[in-house]
Amino acid sequence: MALMARIALVAIYLTGTVVAVFSMEADGGGSWGEICLVVSVLLGAGTGDFRFAPLSLLAIPIAIPFGYPDDVAADPVFPVWVAAMYFAVFSSTLIMVAAFARQGIESRLRRRRTSRDSGVT
Repeated sequence: MALMARIALVAIYLTGTVVAVFSMEADGGGSWGEICLVVSVLLGAGTGDFRFAPLSLLAIPIAIPFGYPDDVAADPVFPVWVAAMYFAVFSSTLIMVAAFARQGIESRLRRRRTSRDSGVT
């Protein structure tokens, strides 16, 4: 995969992480789960490299300065970094699953292509 495409996917993922943290801060039960799903699967499937999973841990230090969420209707109220920990675990898992799925599909397609080219059925 081209280096520029990987850089673009990582930049999109990090931007999505920041947007998710802002969503956690503005509304504790907000739409950060959907953002996490989209950007994590995009990074994992786009690169096919499970080694990008630790990038999700950056959500925790990004969330620490936010303190508590603005929506304090929930009881008990946890700091935003607690939600960022859940984001990190969920995101890491999604990145790895998507990357391994891409690797599996590519290897299967490669085997089919080589068996078809060699004349073996």
